[in-house]
Amino acid sequence: MIHIYFVIPIDYFVFFKMITFTVEMNEVLASALAQFVKRVGFSEIRGNAVNDFEAYLIRDALDRVRIELANAGFSPR
Repeated sequence: MIHIYFVIPIDYFVFFKMITFTVEMNEVLASALAQFVKRVGFSEIRGNAVNDFEAYLIRDALDRVRIELANAGFSPR
């Protein structure tokens, strides 16, 4: 079982207000998620966001997920 811990800002402009949550998944799911966050492009993110600002926030959050997956040993090339 892989444990991945995320810390994400509640308010994008107030970086000291962070939340932490834990996700448990097996290695197959972690590898699939790592592939997804590597492959997803801004156009897909923007297509599901209300506006550009939200799209950039989502992109930043996904980047944090990618970094934590890499720290857990899931960094696809």
